[in-house]
Amino acid sequence: MDADDYRTPVYLFEWLDACHGPFDLDAAANHQNAKCRKYLDRDGLSVDWNCTRAWCNPPYGRGLGAWVKKAWQELEAGHIKHSCCLLLPVRTSSTWFHDIAIKHASHIIFLKGRIKFQGPNTNGTTAAAFDSVVVVLKRHNKKTVPEIRSLRIAEIRE
Repeated sequence: MDADDYRTPVYLFEWLDACHGPFDLDAAANHQNAKCRKYLDRDGLSVDWNCTRAWCNPPYGRGLGAWVKKAWQELEAGHIKHSCCLLLPVRTSSTWFHDIAIKHASHIIFLKGRIKFQGPNTNGTTAAAFDSVVVVLKRHNKKTVPEIRSLRIAEIRE
């Protein structure tokens, strides 16, 4: 397991799946951290997602913007039939936040507190070094003027 293999905490995924799912594809996963039966093993940027509701907790490195862009492109192309829920680090100055999240998200949820991911050097007891945001993109949500249906802060506890 490397730095890109951190697992979304079960309690957080279950809450999002209940609110915005059920998710039928984990678009950025491997056999150790997948949250859905169907998942794309490291090739999510190069293949069609073909699902109804996608879950995506992508690698948070320099390629993060490519994952957000890919999610929107998959919706626009009809490869995602309903929605994509992305768990992302808060980076409000990034291009993807302004060009995709602000323009196209139906929901932007800033999570109160820092998530305790399970990863290569932690068992889920150490909080991440960054805040997190959930961005929900939905099909047929083509807005020219930003009009986010839901912008909120959520406190989710284990």
